[in-house]
Amino acid sequence: MLDFGTDKPAPGTYDAAPKANAAQKKVAVSFADVSGNKLLEWKSAEKAGTVAVSEVNGHRYFKARGLRLVPQGLHNTGDLKQPMTLGLEGAVVSK
Repeated sequence: MLDFGTDKPAPGTYDAAPKANAAQKKVAVSFADVSGNKLLEWKSAEKAGTVAVSEVNGHRYFKARGLRLVPQGLHNTGDLKQPMTLGLEGAVVSK
């Protein structure tokens, strides 16, 4: 999940952080896995990387490489208690 603190993030580069703040260009990034019937979560911390936002032809694009997420929650144990490196790319229709 990408939380920019607003429904319509402006184009630009956002720093991954624990809490979203549109005015400061900070995005909260989280990843969850429930495939084993247990909630496994990883979330961004300070200086975890950046997410680039652009807009072309009515579509808002998101791109990130090498985001560093830290484990959260009770079910992250053993190897799942390690940080995760995440890359993503996607788009949504701007409204």
